[in-house]
Amino acid sequence: MILLKLIICILIFIVLPILIGSTLFDVLKVEKSLAKCLVIGMMTMWAICQIVSIPIIILKQSFLYVVIVLSLLYLFIVVVGIIKKSYSYIYNGTIRGDIKALLPDKRNILGVVLAVLSLAVILFFSLYLQHTDADDSRMGVNIVDILRTHRMFITNPATGEVLGTWEGEVARDVVSPWPVFIAYCSYLMQIHPTIVNHTILPIFLYIYIYIVYWKISGEIIDKGIAYQGIFVVFLTLINIYGYASLHIAETRVMVRLWQGKTVVSGLCIPLLIYLFFDIYKNDIDKGMVVILLIIETAMCLLSGMGILIGAIMAGSYGLIYAIIKKDWKICLKMWLTVIPCVICYGLSLFV
Repeated sequence: MILLKLIICILIFIVLPILIGSTLFDVLKVEKSLAKCLVIGMMTMWAICQIVSIPIIILKQSFLYVVIVLSLLYLFIVVVGIIKKSYSYIYNGTIRGDIKALLPDKRNILGVVLAVLSLAVILFFSLYLQHTDADDSRMGVNIVDILRTHRMFITNPATGEVLGTWEGEVARDVVSPWPVFIAYCSYLMQIHPTIVNHTILPIFLYIYIYIVYWKISGEIIDKGIAYQGIFVVFLTLINIYGYASLHIAETRVMVRLWQGKTVVSGLCIPLLIYLFFDIYKNDIDKGMVVILLIIETAMCLLSGMGILIGAIMAGSYGLIYAIIKKDWKICLKMWLTVIPCVICYGLSLFV
């Protein structure tokens, strides 16, 4: 039974995102790698969850509808990938070639080892320095209530009273239903949501974060993989020694990664910065617009903070790039990607 749960866990957080990401890149005709497929694939899963969950929540329908629709959509994307042969690159030696490119000499091995050790250190701190508070109890109760009653955000988490509508802090979860995705994963794995939230999910989120750190290091540093590893170590030290308050990004990344707002600050913002580096160097095409739309939608799922920050970042970077490059098309395309944020913010005013 434990082995089956472990297999489902790996399928949800590793295999499925890679397959979905590979299909997406193939449809968009964008250059792909295993790391990009994993991270963008998970962002796509979150974006789909956002689009599916909100109408079902507003209509006050059962959580089981979310489970069924999400599963069918994820399966549909994988089938499309099989039909389009999107996964053929897995068998043609590309991945093997990518791995060999990382390890051609001793200096590069050192860089990769440093990055992996940094990830191991941060995983240790995450698992043994967990922080829980009232915010955790509210979110945890919401997830448990969703799984037990199949109602979404219409129960008072403090008293258990069925409100029949959205009130107080719970109302903001209607447009940013991060607990719904965690409940979905818990439902499929048949593991208690507290374990999923505090133990299982952070492990994979850290893998995504360190992939993004590595990608950013490649954009900033051009002296080789060894120096990229040192850069990742430096970011890890910033997170460790930035643990000065419960309310700053470094602390949240260390011990509160289960929160949607922390995933925004720890994963999504660095990912946007990495993609904005790419846009600055190579311009923005239709494929990049779609990818940014997906990420902005995923940020809306995670937190109300993600709704605002996603829009602010895309809007400000677009304006700056338009001024620097004297090309207002860049600005317009990047502003187009904030449409999900605008829609979700508008919904939040009426919920």
